[in-house]
Amino acid sequence: MTQLLNKDYKNWITEIKSKIRSVQLKAATTVNASLIQFYWELGSMITEKQTAWGTSFLENMSNDLKDEFPEMKGFSVTNLKYCKLFYKQFYFSPQLGDEQDSNSPQLGDENLLPLLIQIPWGHIKLIIDKIKI
Repeated sequence: MTQLLNKDYKNWITEIKSKIRSVQLKAATTVNASLIQFYWELGSMITEKQTAWGTSFLENMSNDLKDEFPEMKGFSVTNLKYCKLFYKQFYFSPQLGDEQDSNSPQLGDENLLPLLIQIPWGHIKLIIDKIKI
C-alpha cells in the first residue's frame, strides 16, 4: 500500500509543479504586457513634451524617476529614448494624401497592440535598432 501511495503522491506533486510553472508563465506574460503598454504610453508622453521642452529634459526625467523608484530599472536616458522611438516607429498617423491599406495593422489600431505587448522589451529594442539602420 505504501508503494501505491508513493506513486500517487509523485503523480500529484508532478501535477502541482506543472500548475506552478503555468502560473509563473502567466504572471510573467501579464507583467510584460503591462510594461510594454506603459512604455508605449510613456513614449507618447515624451514625444508630446519633448516638442515643448526640448531634448535635455530627458536627463532630468530620468534622474527624477530613478530617485523616486530606485528599485526599478528602465528609467535610463537611453531607455526613455527607446520608449519614444517605440511610440514613433509603431504609431501610424495618416497624412492627407497618404494611401494606406486599411487592412494593414497599425498600432493605433487595436489589432496590433495586443500582438506587440506579447514581445519582450529587449526584442522590441532590437527591432527598433534594425529599423533605424
